[in-house]
Amino acid sequence: MLWLKRSKLAKAVEAKEKKAAHSVGLETTVSVSASASDGTALSTQNTTERLFAHDEDLPRMRGFNLWHRKWSMLAYATFILMCNLALPCILYYPLHDYTNLSDHALLGISSATLGISSSFDNPFRMWKLWKHRDLYGPLNDDVRWHLDWTMHLYSFALFPILAIPLAISSSVNPPMKDFFLMSTPMLVAVPGLFFLYSLFAPRNRIWMSSDPPGSTMKPGVFYLFEDIYAVDFRHGKAFRRVLHERYNTSPVYRDLMWYETLWWAFGCAVYFAMIAGIAWAIDFDIAFGLVLGLLFAWMVFGRFCPSSSRSISTERKKFGLLLGGRSQSWQHR
Repeated sequence: MLWLKRSKLAKAVEAKEKKAAHSVGLETTVSVSASASDGTALSTQNTTERLFAHDEDLPRMRGFNLWHRKWSMLAYATFILMCNLALPCILYYPLHDYTNLSDHALLGISSATLGISSSFDNPFRMWKLWKHRDLYGPLNDDVRWHLDWTMHLYSFALFPILAIPLAISSSVNPPMKDFFLMSTPMLVAVPGLFFLYSLFAPRNRIWMSSDPPGSTMKPGVFYLFEDIYAVDFRHGKAFRRVLHERYNTSPVYRDLMWYETLWWAFGCAVYFAMIAGIAWAIDFDIAFGLVLGLLFAWMVFGRFCPSSSRSISTERKKFGLLLGGRSQSWQHR
């Protein structure tokens, strides 16, 4: 089993660390290449693991948090909820009850509202990575069209995958209501399959954000965490550099990323199965609002990974680490 293999590997690493602590006093060398100009470049492959005896040696995540730009993030979250939950329901149910519009027209209107937010945030994020790559782009990769991995994954999930059921289900007459309800599970399936694939740590065939081709793939949650905080929360390359240093130096943090990825891969599968059951067992008028609401409820619930607090506590005990900031648990997300 994957988790059994991971547990054995973690025990082997811990035994290796204890042996190294007695022989060399918890000090080995680390191979990191840093740019003299901006200090953000980092070699993410062929890195020699470093063991630390003092908490000040472990790269800290201090200052990187969700409240960096709280008002802009609150406005964005409100915009997403309005376009993808409130507005579709506000339009669908009154039009269904108080007008003579056909189901074909109602579904077409609802499908159009679901594409409003992505028509703004996807091009804007792409422009930010293209125009300000020196501030927000991945480390060691100056090719603009590479963007970052989250941008490619997000674009693929939105336009070919989400757009297909929305367009087809509302364009035929009578409309394919069950196919419409399966649009969000198909959207969630894209990162879910990527998370599952990344758990086996294959070699990267392309640039994965800051990891070059040929390097070992990190757990999928790590790349989304890196890209979203660096670009969307505007922490920039400084966050990418510190995050990679943290991952390379802390076995506990690597385990945390692996278990978070396993948690989300399992959660994506559960969500897909749950919505499939709703689509085929519940009347469409009820299922329409229920499916849209469950997407956001699922994302909030998925945040509470059981291994997170335990892994963070273990890391703090092992390194004597104080993260600082408002909260010590969510800063790893």
